[in-house]
Amino acid sequence: MLYHSMTSTNHVLTALVTGSTRCNGIGLGIAKCLAKNHNMNIILHGTRDRATKEVEKCQSDLAKEYNVSVHYIQADLSTSSGAQQLCEQIDGIYPDGIDVLVNNAGDGHQNLVEDVPLQKWESVLTINLTSPFVLIKHFIPAMKKRGWGRIINISSVLGVRAHAKSAVYTSSKHGLNGLTKVVGKEAADTGVTCNAVSPGWVETELYLKTLDKKVKTDGISKEEAKTILMNPTKKYVTPEQIGENVSFLCSRAADNTTCAVLNIDGGCSS
Repeated sequence: MLYHSMTSTNHVLTALVTGSTRCNGIGLGIAKCLAKNHNMNIILHGTRDRATKEVEKCQSDLAKEYNVSVHYIQADLSTSSGAQQLCEQIDGIYPDGIDVLVNNAGDGHQNLVEDVPLQKWESVLTINLTSPFVLIKHFIPAMKKRGWGRIINISSVLGVRAHAKSAVYTSSKHGLNGLTKVVGKEAADTGVTCNAVSPGWVETELYLKTLDKKVKTDGISKEEAKTILMNPTKKYVTPEQIGENVSFLCSRAADNTTCAVLNIDGGCSS
């Protein structure tokens, strides 16, 4: 292992990574790094049926490559009841709780404030902020009882900045950063840390949707849109880079890192 996660080597760590079954997605990149660097058992999560070929491949490939136990749970985190159902299903597999919670699942919406449907506002806020709260509330007591745990919220450069037509997403990520700091403060003397990782532009499905909308709205080419929606380094942040930073936050070296928002954005937030 690159990092040692707990003082005891007898305890096999288990991590839940929400939104983690897209082939080139951030969540799967995180899951791979946790399995590789810490030999953690992994709970993958998504909204698709278990029998979907992509889901089956993610699960089987991860288990074979890293020799860890991998479960997949389907749940809709756009409702708080869906988040609660995810907790209950995990309790059935791991009744003593999990060791690492990575709140990665997210959604966005682009529109002027006056044009944002209330239903969309509520849905995005639930996925990006309320569901992480529900999951933290449910799993943190067992972490505190064991004296060790890691909660890592995947935020965004829009958690510290703002773009026009991003009211819902920006508000949710600002809120997630605030939640991160409060949870970190409350758990500071328990062995449980809570941090946020804040990526810049990553070439994900959500980014591609944003790119396409920029092309249509501004009447520009895709290449022109990419020059606008790009990190100052002129490079996309990769899921592996995010995963390795999450992996670091699960190491002994990060025992005193809590309440932090770790920027991986190529200079976007500066």
